[in-house]
Amino acid sequence: GIPGVERAFGAPTFHEFVLKLKTPVAPVLRDLKAQGLLGGLNLAPYYPELGEALLVCATETKTEADLTCYADNMSRIVSRRFAPAPCAVKPVNREPES
Repeated sequence: GIPGVERAFGAPTFHEFVLKLKTPVAPVLRDLKAQGLLGGLNLAPYYPELGEALLVCATETKTEADLTCYADNMSRIVSRRFAPAPCAVKPVNREPES
């Protein structure tokens, strides 16, 4: 699995499934689109009770390489959103000068 991403429902699916993200969906979809990927449908306007949820469809028109590309990009994008912010303050060197 991808940290920060989980299936919303455990029931078997056919082509469509819902993913719940621990980060806002809209920026993730924007970043996927920038990579040339149609990331899915943001469900928040239709089902706000699901929270940050995304409807994804994968049919027989998608190859294993397509699915791997989607998963790799989703993982990279979501993990970047969980990364700690870089420190803006330069560390002070506390060692005595020679």
